[in-house]
Amino acid sequence: MLKTLEDCLVRSGVIADDAIICGEQLSKAWSDPSGIYVEASEL
Repeated sequence: MLKTLEDCLVRSGVIADDAIICGEQLSKAWSDPSGIYVEASEL
């Protein structure tokens, strides 16, 4: 699941290359409204 999200971030122009990602955390939960929430920060 993370690889697909990383590819989408590259294709949408959020990041230039997914090789620059140094840490990830994935969790699944039910919420309303549902969706994918991404938080990115520069180290």
